[in-house]
Amino acid sequence: MNDSTDGDSASWPSLDTLADVHQVAPPHPAILPQETLSAQCRMSQLRRSGPGGQHRNKVSTAIQWLHEPTGITAEASESRDQNRNRREALGRLRIRMAIRLRSAIGAIDQSSPADPRSSELRELGRSRRLKISAGNDDYPAILALVMDDLHRAGGQPSLVGPLWNSSTTAVVSLVSVWPAALQEVNRWREHHGRGPLRR
Repeated sequence: MNDSTDGDSASWPSLDTLADVHQVAPPHPAILPQETLSAQCRMSQLRRSGPGGQHRNKVSTAIQWLHEPTGITAEASESRDQNRNRREALGRLRIRMAIRLRSAIGAIDQSSPADPRSSELRELGRSRRLKISAGNDDYPAILALVMDDLHRAGGQPSLVGPLWNSSTTAVVSLVSVWPAALQEVNRWREHHGRGPLRR
């Protein structure tokens, strides 16, 4: 799981050589407090097959969130409890945004002051050496910041690990929980002529 393909040749690429991504102005939407993020979204109730085995009833407890500034959506329908589906769908939305969107200013750009929430999350991630459970409420936000760093690093976890007081393996482990995240990092690596990372 380590980044042995980078070896001693790891170096920060120039900004003009980075892979194309969908950039958003900071702060990254995945790090916003729930109330702030939900205010940027439109929530819809959907009719889906509910829980219950072969005798499923059509229920309207499914929830979809649409993040209006970016068009990213996520939904949940597993529970009979609409509030639980609302929370689950919002969590999924944050993960999707963490993977698909890059903040225009990353940790490497020292000329721009970090917003307080980003600084707080970075301190949390450093103190835990990126050992954050995917079920932790802060996981999507930390994933977004790590993905920002990996994009800026050309997909090289060996450069990102020291920013988080962690190992290369911890960086790859955090990202590889979500196949789509690992696929995106590998797209950046391919862009820079590097081999893929594996789980």
